[in-house]
Amino acid sequence: MNKLTDHQLQHLEYLRTDTVSIKSEIARRSNLQRVVLVMYITVIAVVAKGVSSPELTTPLLVGLWVGGTLFLQFYERESLEISRLGSIIRERISPIATNILQIDQQDLFPSETNQVFPKFDMITARYDCQIKWLLFLVLPLFITVFYILQDCQWASKILDIYERDLYMAIISIGSGSRTLYLLMIHAWPKREAIA
Repeated sequence: MNKLTDHQLQHLEYLRTDTVSIKSEIARRSNLQRVVLVMYITVIAVVAKGVSSPELTTPLLVGLWVGGTLFLQFYERESLEISRLGSIIRERISPIATNILQIDQQDLFPSETNQVFPKFDMITARYDCQIKWLLFLVLPLFITVFYILQDCQWASKILDIYERDLYMAIISIGSGSRTLYLLMIHAWPKREAIA
């Protein structure tokens, strides 16, 4: 490797600063995802506790579905943004820096450019799918069914257009459908992850 010029050193310093900035943004977004999961699990715990008592009201149940949809959408948006930021390092910064340093791209940013571990990727993808489906669809569905089975009058109230339960049910079904859609797009095991 030849000795680097001042211009190349300055360029590398800019690239390094940009990489550090992107890495800290990735960490920030990852922490936001953790906070969202903790908040959502807290919502599930509060609603699940209330489902065994007569204090659980239909609006609280609707809040579980609407909140779950919003939490999942936010979580997935952050995941996509983390992937986008990683690709900036991989596809824009790394080629320039490796050209200046005259080294292989895998040697410069191993965390971003050498990411293929098929065995671990497959296991991680499965666990990720299972957790998302369980948290965002199975648990709220279980709580909803349990609530409906406890409130025998709920079925008759839902058919009355003058009762708010009909509109609450519509909102819950809409949120549940959106959650199912998001899970199908973002938390469905990819063919290569299953194989």
